[in-house]
Amino acid sequence: MTAQGREDVTPSDAVGRTPAESRPGQDVFRKTVYVVHSRPTKQLTLVQKKLANAWLKHAVTFTPDQDGWWEIPIGLLREEINFPSTNTQYLKEAARALVQIAFEWDLLAPENKRIGWQTQVLFPAIAIVHGCIRFKISTDIYKELHRPEIYALIDMSIVRRLNSVAAMCIWEFCVRFENIGHTPSMPWQQFRDVVLGEQGEKKTLEQYKFMKLRVLSKAIKEINECSDHEIALVEKTAGRRVAAIHFTVRRKNTGVPEGELAAQKAVARMIQLGLPRTEARRLASSHPLRALNGALEYTERRLADPSQPKIEQSAAYFRKALEQGYGAPVDMAETATAPGNNGKRKAERQFDIDEAFSQYRREQARDYFAQLEDDEKKELLRRYNEQQEHDRLRVKSRQTKIAETAFMNWLAKDTWGASSAEDKLKFSVELLARKQ
Repeated sequence: MTAQGREDVTPSDAVGRTPAESRPGQDVFRKTVYVVHSRPTKQLTLVQKKLANAWLKHAVTFTPDQDGWWEIPIGLLREEINFPSTNTQYLKEAARALVQIAFEWDLLAPENKRIGWQTQVLFPAIAIVHGCIRFKISTDIYKELHRPEIYALIDMSIVRRLNSVAAMCIWEFCVRFENIGHTPSMPWQQFRDVVLGEQGEKKTLEQYKFMKLRVLSKAIKEINECSDHEIALVEKTAGRRVAAIHFTVRRKNTGVPEGELAAQKAVARMIQLGLPRTEARRLASSHPLRALNGALEYTERRLADPSQPKIEQSAAYFRKALEQGYGAPVDMAETATAPGNNGKRKAERQFDIDEAFSQYRREQARDYFAQLEDDEKKELLRRYNEQQEHDRLRVKSRQTKIAETAFMNWLAKDTWGASSAEDKLKFSVELLARKQ
């Protein structure tokens, strides 16, 4: 029997053929921020929100047929969204209704930085044939969907657990800002309209106390009980009234061993450099973690150094660094025990004058930056960020070590020019004099 005649098929049987990449033990997909921060012209039901996520995941995982259609057996779709009812007609009607709903995209972005369209139907066509649901996705949104620059990682296992529209909306909103640790603050009325959308009882949500009691508190409780995240509501008051709100968000301790968490972080760093996820996982399983981290740090330092020629292919540079063992630390267990050291093993580290000089220049730049006025600091940060092609090198509200290092390297060069051999020689003489 063909896939179209069955409802109990596996994902690999569905139209779309080969998955873009396997996700062993995971059921996640990257949902572009354009859709995460969108508002439908008509409020979606819980089933419709789950359907939309299932279809978007399917479109990311599989390729469409030659006419641009994706296809999922209805039985498989019911499992994907945890729809246990045998009322298939209700599921079909919910799917049909999605075709008539347009979305206003990316509402949290400044208007001058939004994508080129404002309102568009996400699923322009749908068909139900031989026990399968077939659908198309708007061409413009599919371009962003397939290779999103900014996205939220949506775990379909959690989508299946959530049982209210408000919890779904707030959870997706919070997951988008997981790495930052908190969502942006916004007036509660804006949060109601942009994130929650129309909840079917608009009049009862005109006062914050009712929205908190009937929507926020229940949704937060559900998210904290059903998902892998813990969120908390933070209120900002103006006098005695709540003026704005935001959420803190953190991932729960899932009991993953520390070594596995470290490997997952290394995989994420490799992906940031441009390696495919499958290759990053393969390298993580075939190389010692210390070698991976050494090559990653070596590559990241090189990318952050403006005095060196620009690296066009950061992924290729990392592969070479890993192959040659660049940046790998000395293994203390393999270092010979010197006589007279009471059996203690000591790893020798060769002094690197270039790195010492770079550190000296960064300290100078850090002191210089601290003395500037706020508007001068903002202008320097603006100029620096505009020149960075790699997102990890940009300075943001939550600054990373690599971004801070890259900025100080840039500031030193921008302020005092490129360092010369004479500069390094003078530094070496002064350093030697201080040690004597």
